[in-house]
Amino acid sequence: MASVEMEDTINRALKLSARLHWPQNSVATVEQDCAAECRWWNSLDTDERCAFVRGARLEANCAHADWLDISAVHRQDILNAARAVECWFHAS
Repeated sequence: MASVEMEDTINRALKLSARLHWPQNSVATVEQDCAAECRWWNSLDTDERCAFVRGARLEANCAHADWLDISAVHRQDILNAARAVECWFHAS
């Protein structure tokens, strides 16, 4: 029983930190608007950025770059990593 509660707590903490539970931050919504992508990226802490960059298998320095300074291909890779996290949250 305790492990289920712990898993629920961890999932809530991860969702909150990734901010993917907010409808305005769903990947489908964000990727339709470059300004929304920028707002989402800028709202992330460095640790969160690093997680998405690692998930996209990109160089670590991308985590410190402004959204528009990251190439379009890499931005799409980051959004794909965010989509994977979002899907994982919805499955749990």
